Amino acid sequence: VEHLLIRRKADERAVFFRGGDDAAFQEVAAGEMPVYPLETPAKDGYIFSGWTPAIVPASGNAVYTAVYTAESPRPKFMGRQIVLSGQIGMYYYLSIPEAYVSGSFMEFDVGGEKTTVQTTAELKQQDGRFRFLCGINALQMADAITAIFHYTDGETEKTVEYVTTVEEYLDILVTNAENIPAYAAAAGTAMAMNDYGYYSQLALDTEGTHGRMKKTYRDVSELITALEGYGITAVYGAGVKSASYSLSLTSETKINLFFVTEGLELTKENTTVTANDGATFDWTVERVEDRYRVEITGINAVELGSALTVAIDGGTTVTASALSYVQQVLSPDSTVTDAVKHAAAALYSFFCEARRYNDNH
Repeated sequence: VEHLLIRRKADERAVFFRGGDDAAFQEVAAGEMPVYPLETPAKDGYIFSGWTPAIVPASGNAVYTAVYTAESPRPKFMGRQIVLSGQIGMYYYLSIPEAYVSGSFMEFDVGGEKTTVQTTAELKQQDGRFRFLCGINALQMADAITAIFHYTDGETEKTVEYVTTVEEYLDILVTNAENIPAYAAAAGTAMAMNDYGYYSQLALDTEGTHGRMKKTYRDVSELITALEGYGITAVYGAGVKSASYSLSLTSETKINLFFVTEGLELTKENTTVTANDGATFDWTVERVEDRYRVEITGINAVELGSALTVAIDGGTTVTASALSYVQQVLSPDSTVTDAVKHAAAALYSFFCEARRYNDNH
């Protein structure tokens, strides 16, 4: 560029700026200060810090080159991963320099429902990345998950974000299963999870509140057969007149057992919940109108078949699992809609595939 032949007045000087991806040429009158005519030069990962040589009033032809200094590392999303061990959700991995860990947190926004997770040492993995979990329910698989990481840089609050859906990631796993062995191992579970979301939406999201799943991999009508081994057993003792059962799938999977009592108040002191396989679950007991509800939460896909026994002082015991509901729905005398039967069958398929994947990994 310095060898360009340029016609100019005797009192003008040729000034050339090298600004990284952009460059600019000026004719400046002798004695005037050259000014870079474009936006401040920018370079990914660097901060513009000036020109070399330093800009001075024009006295002869000049070439100025932008100078950059490397930015200190900032928090950065490093990847995501579907949860296939039984829970529905997505792991997000971040590189977080030590200077930004204190006071930072992750905010998840799923269809307007927001949760936050504080950054703690327990989230740091062996490779140095931090892993955050966003759990969702079956109806939210096609909803955009906006992951927003909040941190402080000096006195300034900053954020970095990533947007994706569970459905999108499931499709990546299935589409690339033939070429990537790890994806092939997970493909069955991914397809079953996808179908569970698809059929759950048809049964439970009739108003279209959530993003719609685009496809299904299996016609689950072929799975609508009677199940055995997941029934409910009940023995009533003193003070308990009856018990009923429901399964919630609209948020996290949870079992509700309702007890009608006579002269007996249910509390955590006279009620216990145990699992036959030794698993532990969170549970509460509270009065709801004219009966008591024992609510058991935190049941993931591989635990849907775990038999849970609620024992009440006085000799009452009720044993059921999440699949007890599926068995009832798929029984020949069930009167629920076909859409609910399809959702229940898809849930059972998801249970089988998640358990297979969990046993092999």
